[in-house]
Amino acid sequence: MRITLRDIRKDHDRRRFDCGIKALNDYLTEYARQYNNPPKQQTLILEDIDDPRQVIGFITILQDRLNDQPAVLLARLAVDRRYQNSGNGSLLLVEAMRLAVDYLEAFSNPAGLIIDAKDEHVADFYVAWGAHQLPDSQSKLLFSMNSMKATLEAMELEQEANTD
Repeated sequence: MRITLRDIRKDHDRRRFDCGIKALNDYLTEYARQYNNPPKQQTLILEDIDDPRQVIGFITILQDRLNDQPAVLLARLAVDRRYQNSGNGSLLLVEAMRLAVDYLEAFSNPAGLIIDAKDEHVADFYVAWGAHQLPDSQSKLLFSMNSMKATLEAMELEQEANTD
């Protein structure tokens, strides 16, 4: 399967998407396209190049603030059950980091990428990627600019090594 990430479109078959969490399924079906307003809020769909209507996963990011510093909120990240546990969630997270870095580099002291983890299992996923828990919240995590840049650099080096 060859995959690509694209802006959400009307012809994406969102009704077949099932990540196992009703609220995320409903958001994708009912609201994601309606509230898509780049760059303030953007939903990107991971799709199969050979079947571009198929939704493999998605992310929704929003411009945000943390302690009066510019930030990006990863509002939603979900992968269809049929495509879970195969690196698609990680791929979506890396893309969210890339988008956050691109946007936040224009500011002198940005906060980073904020995550509102829905449960401990989800939080563990982000912590494994280098997120740190915010001191005033049980569920909020943060990827700093430095950690995102380091992750993206490491990913680029890994890709270069694999192409040699």
